[in-house]
Amino acid sequence: MDTQSASPGKGVKSVALLLMLGGIFGVVVGLYQELQALTNFGIRAATMTGIFVLLFGWCVWVGFELWHGEPWTYRWAKIIFAAQIPIIVVPGFAFDGFFTGLRIYFIISDRAPNIRWGFNLSSSIHFLFSSQVDYWLFGINFLAVIALFYLIRATSAKEPVKDKFGLI
Repeated sequence: MDTQSASPGKGVKSVALLLMLGGIFGVVVGLYQELQALTNFGIRAATMTGIFVLLFGWCVWVGFELWHGEPWTYRWAKIIFAAQIPIIVVPGFAFDGFFTGLRIYFIISDRAPNIRWGFNLSSSIHFLFSSQVDYWLFGINFLAVIALFYLIRATSAKEPVKDKFGLI
């Protein structure tokens, strides 16, 4: 860590904690699913599950380093939370979200109930390519939006103000 960088504030540490705890939960559940996939479906399914375990492990690492104020982690944390915002289902494809730790969502669908809202306290990633997906659904994860905007605001406050001559 750069010795001159300031310690992150409580808000950034809260975001980092969400990444770390959600990532740890995702790794633990993913490893269990990895074992199930390997024994029941073979190496292909286990490989896909392994990729997701690595993704949740990356979330843990980014959260840990963000907690300690590493500058490079702000960019990755923003990417991770941006990926957690959409919930999209269209005929043939479903991306029912990726989230670490907590999701507070609002969804509009053509299937009853047409308007849904709620929360999930877990870690998950779910997508599917299938002809059995024959409806549409669009939604957002409000917690990811809030975390992303908070990180954008936190990083923009750290940038030096440029003078009129462009020397800084």
